[in-house]
Amino acid sequence: MNPMPNREMVESAAVGSFVVPVYKPRGITSTHVVRALKRAGGFARIGHGGTLDPLAEGVLPILVGPATRMTEHLHAGSKTYLAAVLFGATSATCDLGGEIVDSGSSIPAPWRVRDALRLFRGPIIQTPPRYSAVRVGGRRAYSRARAGENVDVPARSVTIHRLRAIEFAYWNSREMASTGRLAGLGGRGRLVAALEVVCGTGTYIRALARDLGRSVGSGAVLVGLLRSRVGPFAAASAVPLAQAESLARAGQLADIGHSPDEVALHIPALLLGADSARGFVHGAFAPVAETAGPRRVYAADGRFLGIGEVEADNLLRPRRVLAPAAEIGQ
Repeated sequence: MNPMPNREMVESAAVGSFVVPVYKPRGITSTHVVRALKRAGGFARIGHGGTLDPLAEGVLPILVGPATRMTEHLHAGSKTYLAAVLFGATSATCDLGGEIVDSGSSIPAPWRVRDALRLFRGPIIQTPPRYSAVRVGGRRAYSRARAGENVDVPARSVTIHRLRAIEFAYWNSREMASTGRLAGLGGRGRLVAALEVVCGTGTYIRALARDLGRSVGSGAVLVGLLRSRVGPFAAASAVPLAQAESLARAGQLADIGHSPDEVALHIPALLLGADSARGFVHGAFAPVAETAGPRRVYAADGRFLGIGEVEADNLLRPRRVLAPAAEIGQ
């Protein structure tokens, strides 16, 4: 059995390699957030841990330095969303980003929507929207769609761990007009469902809204989306973008950063002796008395080295090395 690493030691070793949960506001892209912080802090390596659509808001984990190698582990974790879905309308983008069209169908009762949610729990087959970042024939689907091409986006398997209706409301014409996009839907009211969605990687909440609308025969569009959690990072504790930019310009963004190993706390930890730690950061295998599977790997002094994989032959194979080789063994 391996003891857990000392958190203070881990954090002190993470300077220049860290994760900051930033609150992305509506109206900008996830790439905009990355570029703004890259410009403000002059970071050579920076990325985000999962795209949020321009019309969505919420937590966007920003990874800096070698921590960018942990992106796949953020993607592998679950994400939690609060979604507002309006029934009785459709859109090419499945949200307010496209032209909103009255479906002409009757508005479903709340119980029908609640009952239909069971169809979308667990592993499901989902087709991403035509206006999405999925690559089709080497190009983004949204680029092809905007060019007027008929885009056939392939369906794929995704997992929805939890899906529930929090509340229902009816929007009248005045409330719809206040969105700036729904004024043309006419005088009849529309049912809006507030949903909580906990899902795995690759899930499009816009597509979920579209398919839920189809399942009740009315059509539906996503009219609001907040990502409240990505892995261990919550929107409630995310840093506003303006504050993050200010800290980056002052060279202080790392001061509020999280150690990159926090991205993978669901993976068991493994501490290595000095010789094995030096070998790990140079790509060498190490014999370990461990069952097969991934490991968060640490030096004996608590420094986070990266992610390894214990093979069936009890050898630890380096997968993602984050620690500079020159620092190990000093």
